[in-house]
Amino acid sequence: MKWMLLPAGIFTADYIMKKRAESWNEEEAPEKMLGGHIILQKLHNRGAALSFMEKTPKLLTGVTTVVTAGMTAFYAYLIKKPKQLFLKTGVGMILGGAWSNVWDRITRKYVVDYFSFHTKCRKLERVVFNLADMFIFLGGFLVIFWNMLRKS
Repeated sequence: MKWMLLPAGIFTADYIMKKRAESWNEEEAPEKMLGGHIILQKLHNRGAALSFMEKTPKLLTGVTTVVTAGMTAFYAYLIKKPKQLFLKTGVGMILGGAWSNVWDRITRKYVVDYFSFHTKCRKLERVVFNLADMFIFLGGFLVIFWNMLRKS
C-alpha cells in the first residue's frame, strides 16, 4: 500500500500546480525563477509531448487512458514483489505523471503545462512542461537504469 503513495503524491502535487497555473493571467509576461533558469508560463497542450496527436485529441485521450490503466494494473502486481526498488520507483513516477496528464485530458480536454527552461538551445526553451512530465521522464530513466543493472 505504501507504494501507492508515490504516484498519488505526484498526481496531487501536479494537480495543485496546475490549479495554480490556471489562475495565472495570460496577458502577464512569463515569470522567471532561479536566476532566470526556469520560466513560469501557462500553456494548454491539446496534444502529447511536443503537440504530438494534437489534431486527434479523442484518440490521444483513449490511447493514454488505456495505456495508463494497463500500467496501473502492472504496478499493482509489481508492488507486491520483493525488492526491485528502482523498477517500483520508476514505474510509480511514470504512473503518477500519467495519471495527472490523463486526468487533464479527460476533465479539461487539454493538459496544463506551466514551466520551461531558459537554455542556449532555443528549441528546448520553447517546450513547456509540467511536473507530471518531469516525473514521467525521471521514472523512465530509472526503469532504463534498473534494466541495465539487471542485465549486468
